[in-house]
Amino acid sequence: ARRLRVSHAFHSPLMDPMLEEFAAVAATLSYHEPVLPIVSTVTGQLVVEGQLTDPGYWVDQVRRAVRFADGVTAADASVFVEIGPDGVLAGLAQQSLDEAAVVVPAVRKDRGEAQAFIEALGRLHSSGVTIDWTSHFGHIPPVELPTYAFQHQRFWITPPTIGEDAGAAGLGAIEHAILTGTTELPDTDTLLLTGRISLATHRWLADHDVLGTVMVPGTAFVEMALRAAEQAGCERVDELTLESPLVLLPGQTTRIHVLVHAADGDDRRRALTVYSRDTDDQPWTRHATGTIASRSSRPAPIDVWPPADATPIDLGDSYGDMLARGYAYGPAFRGLRAAWRSGNEIYAEVELPDQEHSNVEGFGIHPALLDAALHATVLGDFVSDAEDGQPWLPFAWSGVDLFASGATSLRVRIGSAGQSNAIAVTVADPAGEVVARAETLSLRPVSTDQLASAGAKDDPLFRLEWTEAGRAEEGRALEGMGLVGEGLPPAGGVACHASLGALADSGSVPECVVLTVAESGGEVPEATRRVAETVLGQVQAFLADDRFAESRLVVVTRSAVVVEPGEEFAPASAPVWGLVRAAQAEHADRFVLVDVDGASASVGVVAGALASGEPEVAVRSGRVLVPRLVRVAAAAHEVPEVDPAGTVLITGGTGGLGALVARHLVTERGVRHLLLVSRSGSDAPGAAELSAELVAAGALVDVRACDVTDRGA
Repeated sequence: ARRLRVSHAFHSPLMDPMLEEFAAVAATLSYHEPVLPIVSTVTGQLVVEGQLTDPGYWVDQVRRAVRFADGVTAADASVFVEIGPDGVLAGLAQQSLDEAAVVVPAVRKDRGEAQAFIEALGRLHSSGVTIDWTSHFGHIPPVELPTYAFQHQRFWITPPTIGEDAGAAGLGAIEHAILTGTTELPDTDTLLLTGRISLATHRWLADHDVLGTVMVPGTAFVEMALRAAEQAGCERVDELTLESPLVLLPGQTTRIHVLVHAADGDDRRRALTVYSRDTDDQPWTRHATGTIASRSSRPAPIDVWPPADATPIDLGDSYGDMLARGYAYGPAFRGLRAAWRSGNEIYAEVELPDQEHSNVEGFGIHPALLDAALHATVLGDFVSDAEDGQPWLPFAWSGVDLFASGATSLRVRIGSAGQSNAIAVTVADPAGEVVARAETLSLRPVSTDQLASAGAKDDPLFRLEWTEAGRAEEGRALEGMGLVGEGLPPAGGVACHASLGALADSGSVPECVVLTVAESGGEVPEATRRVAETVLGQVQAFLADDRFAESRLVVVTRSAVVVEPGEEFAPASAPVWGLVRAAQAEHADRFVLVDVDGASASVGVVAGALASGEPEVAVRSGRVLVPRLVRVAAAAHEVPEVDPAGTVLITGGTGGLGALVARHLVTERGVRHLLLVSRSGSDAPGAAELSAELVAAGALVDVRACDVTDRGA
């Protein structure tokens, strides 16, 4: 329940003293039947003839309850437009409708009327409502569009995001947009909350771009900590320090673990840590540490809004200015709507975009909304030693309480926390009731290098490995096979034909055409060209001849691939595999590659290899081998020591990469003598500046002009 700020107690018994006088006035008016259908909020039904022309109806309108929800249901409509000073009723109507309904406010109190109305028309148009645009744009010639209709139907399977698969993993399900499962670790009194996060399941995260890096906002870590505190019966985040950014990449799913450790003493304070990793073979990365405790009392409401002495701040192109400093926020995070200054404090209004309202129920407070509240920080003088163009991000939170959930818009008050580069934040709902607060939030600058190092993943390495899939025994049925070429001896009544055309002309086209690639002598380059041209012509002829439309072409090579180290290799036949792979990509199930050795060169063995059903097969001594990618563990390596007294020669030392290497050796490895060699030497662009920079860092630098590709130089 919420106290309403109204002038009178409408629709209640307190209106009874005025009803008689109101009825007398109503009886003096003239009434007419409505032209359009109207839903009555007195009855919650469509009005009937004579209902609105009865003065007594309007008396009931003042006294009786407002059956708004019943009226929305009775309208039986899929599109609703609120014509009023703000979008309050639109939000209420959405609660009585399913997700498919379109609810659009025509005017918003924090936006220009013309802009808000055009945005509303645009949303109605995109939802299929016919709009008479000529009244706005005039008669403009239509623009040619493609002749086909664009398809808007999606077929992607939406992955579970809130607790749907927790039970299958042996976890207890919890209702949260990121953390979906929980369990207690035996004998430790430790609580584990777990979940997954990605740009596919949490699309709004793609709008949190800082310095070109998409990362999880600090407000999301606070939200997870608050949920963990609630699960542990604590409800307050006493401290939370962010140690490492969580960078998200397209196609990547990151697992989240939040550990709530055993209580420390009798005060119910418990340590908390947040970890993530992408794959099982990666180590866990710790992103945040902190403590949780019992919640404190709720602060007094922010009743007067904005403060009487507050001065409005012209936001102008505020997000354009933020972009210049590295905050490339997308629509989900562009929630700052208005701001005021009062002394050393900043007051603001923020709002979550309409398209994110459906995600609110998965959070205590939506991270994008809380992050937008912090954007007002850039309007004040809270950061003492900020560098131009360098973004500042939340670093350490203290005294964070959440008092209410479900907010889609907030009032924000930001003041100094009494220490350098730190603020105190309080956010309230539109009625002034405090939703959340952070007693202290410390900020710190972030650089591109820091985000790049956080986003650098140890991507797994793979190599090709031939894995045994059975044996290609002689004696398999050879029906439905035809042989072209002289690489394999005929067997089991399988006739050998000189060409594909001869096979087709024989009157019996088999399901499986075996084409053997003859070995070619001579120099490797010439032999390779002859073999590739021959096979290309045969593949093209096979595809062009309709008589082979229902057949597969099995291309058999000998020693064209190396399966085991040290075995025989025929390089002239190796390109055949690349050529046929291209044909496989364009014509599925029409081609098979089989490589044999001298001990396995027979039609029967090829028939056995085909039984594996694989598109690529190697046969060695009767064993059928298929290619598979296997993970390669990154080899540990020691960084070589560099003698500081020695001289390091860098070729191309005045170029871009050479300069990077030179700086790294001086600043990171302690090198004190450098010889930088390039064609232009000291005349190269930037050479003098680079040399001066390295000398200032403590190195002795010698820049020489020399072409290292010229032995005589």
